[in-house]
Amino acid sequence: MALLLAGHSKEFVFIVLAISYIIGGFLAYYIGTGGNKLFNKLHKRPTQKNKEQGHKILAKYGWIAIFFCSWIPVVSDIVPIVAGAKKYDFKKFAISMAAGKTVKVFTIVYILGIIISARLFG
Repeated sequence: MALLLAGHSKEFVFIVLAISYIIGGFLAYYIGTGGNKLFNKLHKRPTQKNKEQGHKILAKYGWIAIFFCSWIPVVSDIVPIVAGAKKYDFKKFAISMAAGKTVKVFTIVYILGIIISARLFG
């Protein structure tokens, strides 16, 4: 919102934010696949119960969970890691995650931007 208030166009903010969110989702998936050896050394191993819960949600709901979890702040970082660890189909992951993040960014930039603009200038 600070960029919008500073005078940047909504389109610019939308593109930059969407690209950065999507790149973050891909990096989380990569970390989940075990691609980041430093991360694997530093993080605590999830308990078996937590692993099972994540796998059950992903197995049952798949791309729908990835799409809607893109909206929830902490969960949007965990679900791609679980998807990578489970070796969830990358194409399905990429499409659903990118769509979820894009809808989230659209809502943030355009809908909340309109509300803030109306309150500031209305």
